[in-house]
Amino acid sequence: MDMKAKVSIADFLSRYVEDEDRGEVQTHALYQTLYPGFEEAVAREFLDLEEWRRTREARAEDERRLGHYRLLHPLDRGGQDEVHLAEDVPAVPGGRELHAPGPTTSDGAHLSAGSHRHGTPHG
Repeated sequence: MDMKAKVSIADFLSRYVEDEDRGEVQTHALYQTLYPGFEEAVAREFLDLEEWRRTREARAEDERRLGHYRLLHPLDRGGQDEVHLAEDVPAVPGGRELHAPGPTTSDGAHLSAGSHRHGTPHG
């Protein structure tokens, strides 16, 4: 790759990062029009950047999950614990959710939300 190509690709990469920081990433076709003669190189770099971005976003999404719950944001912290507002995310492809019966007491009665603490019924 000659110096002119290296400079053009470096300029493209800089522009892409700036656009991403502003949340305004353009299409690869638009970036290609900005660098005539280097369309193939810009397309290759663009695809690599998009793949890297998807991978980064997938990792970030995985870090915000606990089982089938998506952690939305912390509600409270104390000692070694942290309480989060979470969303129950369907585990079935296509977004269809299956509901299992809730927790029950030893005699088979269903516990309602908030009727148990630390895994034992009270009250």
